[in-house]
Amino acid sequence: MTELLKLRRRDTGVPEPHRRDAAVRSAPAVWVATGSHDISLIHADLPERPRRVCTPFMARVVRCGEGGFLWALDHPDLRLWVRAPGAVWSRLGIVARRLAAGPRGEAWVVTDDGQLLVVDWRNARREERLPEHIGAQDIAVSWDGAVWLLTDVLRGSGYLVQHRDAGSESFTELPPPATAVALSASPEGYAWAVNGHGAIWVLHPRGAGNMPHCGLDPSCRRCRRSDGIAGVMEVTIGSDGSAWAMTGRVGTERALFFRDAEASDGFRRVSFAGRPLSIAASFSSAEELTHE
Repeated sequence: MTELLKLRRRDTGVPEPHRRDAAVRSAPAVWVATGSHDISLIHADLPERPRRVCTPFMARVVRCGEGGFLWALDHPDLRLWVRAPGAVWSRLGIVARRLAAGPRGEAWVVTDDGQLLVVDWRNARREERLPEHIGAQDIAVSWDGAVWLLTDVLRGSGYLVQHRDAGSESFTELPPPATAVALSASPEGYAWAVNGHGAIWVLHPRGAGNMPHCGLDPSCRRCRRSDGIAGVMEVTIGSDGSAWAMTGRVGTERALFFRDAEASDGFRRVSFAGRPLSIAASFSSAEELTHE
């Protein structure tokens, strides 16, 4: 496999993204796309003071990579756009149906014709191998480069999930009952999965029964993380383990929720005036959010 594309300061003037030390907490904030010509940055503690970044397109999907790289898909064509730190938005000529941000700020894109591409902000690309005869419903990339793939194979209330370890070229299917309709990778190497009922469950790369607490309590529900909210459509995890959820399935209100990494009482609602379509946890520090 070709080595991951690297962004070099001497070539671009843009700081090279780096893997954040686990001890460094990011500011709990989330980017929100609403289908309008801007993307909003919402801070968990100051939701009434969003910072809006104008876009030359209507943003349908937003993702945020390490180093402050913003990626988006426009409406209605789902064309790929990128904004590097200190730069303007650029369109990269790729039509995508799924998008994830990687550990070096790069984008992982499932194209309209079913390819899996890794793209940097200068539009350098490489193709990754998907499992044969398998389509992708969603994709998430962990800090170490491990890949979570939500396939197009139905299972229960969602779709079958596959996982690929960092440095490997082959995917492994998670055994039942793992199922999802949306995924987000967490710093611990797990995936937070939204199932077809709008509930959030945490998945281990080797499937159910492999968490440290498994088998200790026959009625254990520690892997369920959506108690108190219903109708979740999307979840996104910050580098500190905090989580944001967007609700809005049939019969539920479109709303934004936040869960602190250390919280034991679940999610709390965050005031937001718009109608969120897509969310992405920010990987900027509190100082960067204040002074950017």
